[in-house]
Amino acid sequence: MTAPPGPAPAAEVLAIVDLETHFPLNRGTLKAVEGVSLTLRAGETLCVVGESGSGKSVTARSILNIVKPGRIVGGHIWFRPDAVIGAGNGNGPAIDLCALDPDGPRLRAIRGARIAMIFQEPMSALSPMHTIGQQIIEAVRLHRAMDKQEARARAIELLRQVQFREPETAIDRYPFQLSGGMRQRALIAMALSCQPQVLIADEPTTALDVTTQAEILSLIRSLQQRYGMAVLLVTHDMGVVAEMADRVAVMQGGRVIEHGPVDAVFRAPREAHTRRLIEAARLLERRGNRAAGTPAGGPGQAPILSVRGLCLAFRGTTGFLRRRATAVHALRDVSFDVAPGEALGIVGESGSGKTTLARALLGIHRVDAGQARFRRADGSLVDLCARQGYADRSLYAEIRMIFQDPFAALNPRQTVEQIIAEPLRIHRLCQRSGIGDRVAALLRDVDLSADVMDRYPHAFSGGQRQRIGIARAMATNPRLVVADEPTSALDGSLRAQILDLLLELRNRLGLSIILISHDIGVVRYFCERMAVMRQGELVEIGASDQICDAPRHPYTAELLAAVPRAGPRHARLRDPDAAGPD
Repeated sequence: MTAPPGPAPAAEVLAIVDLETHFPLNRGTLKAVEGVSLTLRAGETLCVVGESGSGKSVTARSILNIVKPGRIVGGHIWFRPDAVIGAGNGNGPAIDLCALDPDGPRLRAIRGARIAMIFQEPMSALSPMHTIGQQIIEAVRLHRAMDKQEARARAIELLRQVQFREPETAIDRYPFQLSGGMRQRALIAMALSCQPQVLIADEPTTALDVTTQAEILSLIRSLQQRYGMAVLLVTHDMGVVAEMADRVAVMQGGRVIEHGPVDAVFRAPREAHTRRLIEAARLLERRGNRAAGTPAGGPGQAPILSVRGLCLAFRGTTGFLRRRATAVHALRDVSFDVAPGEALGIVGESGSGKTTLARALLGIHRVDAGQARFRRADGSLVDLCARQGYADRSLYAEIRMIFQDPFAALNPRQTVEQIIAEPLRIHRLCQRSGIGDRVAALLRDVDLSADVMDRYPHAFSGGQRQRIGIARAMATNPRLVVADEPTSALDGSLRAQILDLLLELRNRLGLSIILISHDIGVVRYFCERMAVMRQGELVEIGASDQICDAPRHPYTAELLAAVPRAGPRHARLRDPDAAGPD
């Protein structure tokens, strides 16, 4: 007796064959995608992973031909509208998307209705001048014959499906009134408005904290199962790949260098570059060697920074004629110390008060109560939160900041030399004749050549721009550095490189560092101690290893449980019963 046949394989809904996408430059052509071939079946998730500049986002955008000023110069992208789960390979007609006019009606009819896309930055993808309801209604009516009332009801239902609280009210809010996670949910609702067969998600969780990231990934997975969608997920996070992927395509230099089932790629990667990506992700699951061996102040040594009882509330008005006073308590009785040479990590969700704390320490926000006493190089104490805290401008030379976004932190009109030399000139730390030599030395400290001094920021990658920002912060020989999410905009391998660079500078210069991050892996890798913030309060503070291995507060345990692990056996979303070491 023969066994009954298994379920039919899903049909190929998308087949990319020898795709070539190029961008014109002043001198020559950038070949962003070269000979990429991939397939995507109905109901499966294909993760395209790689470093910044590998061509993964351009490949995804090429599917819908939204690559201007670039151009698809070769290959085919076959889309099969009748592909469904369990239909085998099918014999229905396939459409070559590359052959369609990018601005023509046939491709416009496919965009959004058949193939939808979630973009990386929701604030850029959503119109700030229209409510999220207006934008979802527009997407619905563009592809469905509905009047305004029917489309509004559909929009409310979509917001309910993506777990908006009170969608009947939320539909009339503007993007700036929503958190990052809620804006991303609104984008997902818009993408799902016409129940597409293919969902392209381009780095949908990069800027989100770990708990919001886990919620968004779980939402995408549940909606995929409900609608039977094929999902093409572009990411640089190998933990997200392990959580979500059925198959993985690894890209480098515009080409696919490795492609296969997720278990096979993680257990036995064939390419050295794939092994480096996986190892870079796993590095952040343990303490850095140099961080583990760094002493955090000597016995009985006075702290360089002592924070006691910081409280801060943002006040406003609401209601009819703005008569009702409101207050959002951003900091509630925050207290901690930082020892000389110590790295203290501040971790928490978006809105927990991490960045507000940093801005209060730098005098940007004025606190309602409390003090932050900083010990200067001459032994004197100054309260950073007092009205006159930064009256002596030389204090800015001792306390420096590294910003989150390396693209926004550098003046595009200045050369690298001008950017790094600016604090030297302001604080008169170097003779005019010696500024060039000092800038060259700082560039060498961050592993950049002195030959780049005459270039402008646009000529550098994200990782290189962050190194320039670090060089600028180190120009004044500071004693305390506040680093606000310095690696969140970088991919996994660049993240490890920047953290190792900061560790090296810290060990060599004896810096104290406050590292603010929503990524517990980054904090564990870099910091001896960790402070966990929630709704403006410090709920737990202690040794990083102790907090990560045996958290005392339930909120800390929730944060740790939400962190995606760089191994498919930990993939809760693909296999809820999966457990055990890789």
